[in-house]
Amino acid sequence: MFSPPRPCFLFLWLRNQRACLAILLALMLGCGGQESISRYSVPKEENTPVAPARATSDREQTESPQAWFFKMLGAAEAVTAAETQFTALMESLDFSSGEPTWTLPEGWSAEPGSQMRFATLKVDDTEPPLEVTVIKLPVFGDSRSEYVRQNIDRWRGQLGLEPMEGNDWVTAAKERGEVSALSANSQQVTLVDLSGKTDKFDEARMLGAVILPDMPAPAESSTPLPETASTPQPEPSSSAITFETPEGWDTGKASSMRAASFAVTDGEQSVDISAMMAGGDELANVNRWRGQIGLEDVTQETLDETARELDVDGQTARLFNLIGEEQTIVAVIVPQGGQSWFFKMMGDPALAERELANFEAFVTSVKFPE
Repeated sequence: MFSPPRPCFLFLWLRNQRACLAILLALMLGCGGQESISRYSVPKEENTPVAPARATSDREQTESPQAWFFKMLGAAEAVTAAETQFTALMESLDFSSGEPTWTLPEGWSAEPGSQMRFATLKVDDTEPPLEVTVIKLPVFGDSRSEYVRQNIDRWRGQLGLEPMEGNDWVTAAKERGEVSALSANSQQVTLVDLSGKTDKFDEARMLGAVILPDMPAPAESSTPLPETASTPQPEPSSSAITFETPEGWDTGKASSMRAASFAVTDGEQSVDISAMMAGGDELANVNRWRGQIGLEDVTQETLDETARELDVDGQTARLFNLIGEEQTIVAVIVPQGGQSWFFKMMGDPALAERELANFEAFVTSVKFPE
């Protein structure tokens, strides 16, 4: 019959029991011949930025570069009202300490992070509450462009928009005003501006930013981002071209990709006018614009029949007037070298028709740098 150990031997008895158990566990694990344990990165929520699922060791988890994502999503009117403050917030970003710091706009408050969020920034006194989420995630793969594209497509899906298509998606997104770039304390920031529809808002808008750490240039051949820290590109400015501004045109949405930007409003009606240099086939660009306003694609023959020629600084340009039920796009394409200048007016059909003469006068007044 078993007798429990006397108190004076209790410590030695317990130590021997633990030793036996440790030896037994070691033998069991040794027989299994297991390799070192790996962890898997699995998204925890639907809005988590895209990072391809793969096995990652402890060392990779520590050394993987981190991408930062800032997102403001809400009713279009509320987001538009906070757009200037959002841009100022992005311009104030500082990554010198490894993690972002910023200057909080007046009337905003900050809450500490939780789960996947690094922080939540709130626009006070808004109903429903308007906020900016700040999230970081490891970057995998060699292509910056593809990584950013996947995440922009994820955001597009949240607004009921289709994924972007084609290898020239950056050019197309820049031309639509959906992607631009700015430099915040020497750190390049890719800005995203999307409009669509969500379950909560029939007219929704999202302002976002993607910040990638310093990485080697992509090994594969792909369309570059608007700007990257490793491959800075010259920014167009109004000094790239000269022109005459029609009366009643106000300075429009700022973008490092636009050489000129104007806005015209009349009550609830508005149009956006832009000038920028980009690439892409003429027919492909026109059909993309047609798709944006609900029109079907056309053939090259139809395109030639509907195009109207203009003289822009001694060069032959083509004007396309695309009229949809809710929006009109009037675009002028001026080929120059291997790229083209794109002058575009987009917005309310009635206002676009009234501003057509001013738009043509603006485009034909343009002088290109020699």
